[in-house]
Amino acid sequence: MKISSYNINDIAYHYIGVRVLDGMAGQNTTRAEQIAAISRNAYKYVSDKALRLMLPEPRGTYEAIGEKICQELVHMHFARATRGGPYELTENGEYIVRLLNERRYAELRKTMVSAHLSTYDNLRLVFFKHLELGALWRPILEAGTPVTKEMLRNVPYSHF
Repeated sequence: MKISSYNINDIAYHYIGVRVLDGMAGQNTTRAEQIAAISRNAYKYVSDKALRLMLPEPRGTYEAIGEKICQELVHMHFARATRGGPYELTENGEYIVRLLNERRYAELRKTMVSAHLSTYDNLRLVFFKHLELGALWRPILEAGTPVTKEMLRNVPYSHF
């Protein structure tokens, strides 16, 4: 199933989700406990980020974001929803956690770009329209390496 619009506005939410699901694996937790833990961690992340950037405290409680994060992890094949039970990481989700833990950030970025492009139709359309016009440069990450179709083909993500 493809998602028609790009919903999550910070990829860190996906990282929070896979880390929480990984940390709670095998602990006999319920789906509600997983969602609550992800929501708490997302709220902490946003609060810490606001403090760091000297911005106002977040307005909402972020109670509902945990479920949304889990649903998107399922759409990206990083997690699966068991019938009435807790969420579980898939092999792809475990791979993301391994990349995070091993600090293999270049490979992680490529994998997440590919996962997002295969999941979000509108993001993919905009991205490939820009690629038609020329390579995309990433001056903040790696100024000398443009993102091209060839580069994306070499990403080790088994969903493609």
